[in-house]
Amino acid sequence: MSQILPPKSIRDILSKNLAIPNYQRPYKWKAKHVLNLITDVEHEYKKNLPDDSGYRYRIGTVILHDEHGMDNIVDGQQRILTIGLILLTIAPDAIGNFGLFQKQINNKTSLDNLSYNQEQIAKYFKNSDDDYKSKFANYLLDGCEMIVIMASNIAEAFQLFDSQNARGKSLEPADLLKAYHLRSMNNEHEKRMCVKRWEEAIDRKLLYHVLSKIIYRCRRWIQRDYDAYEFSNEVIDEFKGVDMDVFRKNAVVLPYMQRLYVTSQINSFNISEPIANGKRFFDYVDHYVAIFELLFPAIEDFQTNYTGEKLASDNEYQDIVRRNCYYSPKMYRVGDRRLRNALYCLLVAYYDKFGQTAYKDFFKVAYQYVFQLRLELSQIRQESIRDYVLYGLTVGDKSKYANRKNPFEWIVESYQAYPSALRALLRQGRSFSIDDLNSNVIKKNE
Repeated sequence: MSQILPPKSIRDILSKNLAIPNYQRPYKWKAKHVLNLITDVEHEYKKNLPDDSGYRYRIGTVILHDEHGMDNIVDGQQRILTIGLILLTIAPDAIGNFGLFQKQINNKTSLDNLSYNQEQIAKYFKNSDDDYKSKFANYLLDGCEMIVIMASNIAEAFQLFDSQNARGKSLEPADLLKAYHLRSMNNEHEKRMCVKRWEEAIDRKLLYHVLSKIIYRCRRWIQRDYDAYEFSNEVIDEFKGVDMDVFRKNAVVLPYMQRLYVTSQINSFNISEPIANGKRFFDYVDHYVAIFELLFPAIEDFQTNYTGEKLASDNEYQDIVRRNCYYSPKMYRVGDRRLRNALYCLLVAYYDKFGQTAYKDFFKVAYQYVFQLRLELSQIRQESIRDYVLYGLTVGDKSKYANRKNPFEWIVESYQAYPSALRALLRQGRSFSIDDLNSNVIKKNE
């Protein structure tokens, strides 16, 4: 049972043996957040100059969890690091060594933001004399307080972590999943390596995109959940699975667990496979991030290639995407991005199963199938993607096609690496080129 302690002064909180657990996201407060905190505290300081009333300004809540003598910060990391940064910048002697900054911080995003914010703090106080900075620092330490909640165990800590971030400024679903799966790991070295790869994928602007727009949609569409489109905190259970300890504790592996048991023992992946908690999940996501990087140009790439010439940065897979999907400056509209994402999902699902075997032939068929919709509709909505890519409909009663296999099911159920099954979904006699797409898009937008 968690325990709500009496409000603690900032000095009391910073004197604890604080630590940032692996499941926490990097330090990402911007300068505006830091300066807002300073001005709020400064306003209270000037309004309520320290006296004997015992009044303290409350600046938030921190959730801690005692683990092996360390007080892990479950919630409140951004605020506590910022407070420590303010104190270390304006009056380092006021608190001596702030323990968290004595521990090694390796994440580049955290280090960059800490360094930049320290510069902004120094600029804010550059016209203040040492006496004012010293008094302000002491007010922050002894005139300000936080509510402290102590989690009694790791399970409760994660529950509090989830619930605290379900309101206000929510964490990304990926942050919550990282926390959830690290909880299932005991090897500290493996934890650090998984977090390192996870954060690197975030820095490359890949992880959120691949997890939410590729893996999530593929998994749900394969299971005929046609309404699944947006990935949010409400649907993260899709990526919560079974702890592998289940297999070690039970001599009998139940039939429904057989597939999970087998896949978790080998270094191969299937995009629709059951989720195994812990390291297997991180490896699973890494696998699809790598496939995405191999097959497609960079997400932030706005260089349109009209000539069809291969760019120096492209491999053969990226080149075929650029030559066929980069059809005009209009390709970056919301509807066009939705179509391209649907194609990417098909291509990832195919490559994941068959690799490069007949991949180019499959690309041609998948491309014709998906982008027919661009020729027929002026606006591409989420519903358009769902009804067409999954049912083959632009209009009509989708209930008539309830038993029709969608393209993802053709891929999953096919035993041959040929696009013949998907070709059957194409409309008879329809074939077009990038020039047709380009002229059609320009015509519709003149």
